[in-house]
Amino acid sequence: MAVAAVHVTGLRELRAALRKIDKSIAGELRDGLKRAIDTTIVPEARSRINSRSGKAAKSIRAVSGGNTLYIKGGGARVPYYGWLEFGGKLPGKRPQSKKALMWGGAKHPSAFAKGAVRSKVAEGRYIKPSVEHNIPALVESAGDAFDSARLKAGL
Repeated sequence: MAVAAVHVTGLRELRAALRKIDKSIAGELRDGLKRAIDTTIVPEARSRINSRSGKAAKSIRAVSGGNTLYIKGGGARVPYYGWLEFGGKLPGKRPQSKKALMWGGAKHPSAFAKGAVRSKVAEGRYIKPSVEHNIPALVESAGDAFDSARLKAGL
């Protein structure tokens, strides 16, 4: 009985090789890897944030697209996340409309902070330390995701 061996480096190459075998297996692998990130890294990154409302912590999530998997924090409802993660100086923005000025309707925290300064941390405070702490668990979860995708394809 002949034994085949495949050596693949990188997610792009792995997905291309899997598409040659079975087109559905690449999607299964991506979903499995995303679940692995959601269960290992995201909870730890969320737990590292000291927050008032919890919006910043809830904004951390795993995102996948094509050949890329990444962890994202912030968004339209949490525009200050980059400042929380990396530090720096918030711009001293003020609400533009008269109604917002009258009723205090400014929602962006920089409208209240008026140029608040936070020490800069180039590698980030929450996501990257969580990734580095969970590399062994993530590698094991990636192997499990690959095995699950392989079995679903009947290999």
